[in-house]
Amino acid sequence: MDNGVGALRPTATVTGIPPRTQGGVRMIAPTEDAPWYVDVRPYNSSEYMSLDLCRYLPRRAMIGEVVVIHDRPAVFLAVIKKRWMKLIREVERQYSSTLEPAKKEGLLQELERLHCYIFSSKIEDDFADVRFIAPTQINQIESCFTAYIAIPLDDAALQQLLLRLQPKGLIVLYSQDPLAHVRFTMNQHEY
Repeated sequence: MDNGVGALRPTATVTGIPPRTQGGVRMIAPTEDAPWYVDVRPYNSSEYMSLDLCRYLPRRAMIGEVVVIHDRPAVFLAVIKKRWMKLIREVERQYSSTLEPAKKEGLLQELERLHCYIFSSKIEDDFADVRFIAPTQINQIESCFTAYIAIPLDDAALQQLLLRLQPKGLIVLYSQDPLAHVRFTMNQHEY
């Protein structure tokens, strides 16, 4: 049975650090064996997933390269770009209705930042801040600071991803399995 992170083997022991839970999201802190943050987010629909991704993507893209793994990367990129444009329009609306100079300056900086990010579903695009890739393309990326996993991955793909994720990087796992964080924690150090 695929549980959202591939067929993980429940043979290892849990790290002993309880995952942080906030609003259904489970955050697992890095350990010596697994130097990444893991954020397991439940979702009801792909619409919720795209909304959640757009909400947090600006902060993660500021830190470094982001990879979004989906079985149809070009289609998912189009969905995210549509939501991204809605986000930009919302910030523009807030900017135009604000009279306070300090707040206006902050919104202007946010708008400039949102406009400068480059999205791509082409692996060879060297200037992309956010890459949308299929699981078969994971071994073609050099490294990333954040990985959004929007589909179930098998062990081989997950292992390839973990080899490319920077230490203290973040894995965001969208899963409908309420125990995905436990299964992931139990095996993340094996990679």
